[in-house]
Amino acid sequence: MTDVADWEAECDCCGQVPTIRDMGMCAVCTFGEADAQQELINGEMQEFTQDGN
Repeated sequence: MTDVADWEAECDCCGQVPTIRDMGMCAVCTFGEADAQQELINGEMQEFTQDGN
């Protein structure tokens, strides 16, 4: 699995780190707080593409 976290860039919306590569936003701004926290806890954060594959 490819690491999708970018620990150098700040979120375009809230300024937090890390961000999701290619999105420019942190997981909370991208997916919503509850979904992002649960996926990070479970280690389920996976790379995705704009077409959903």
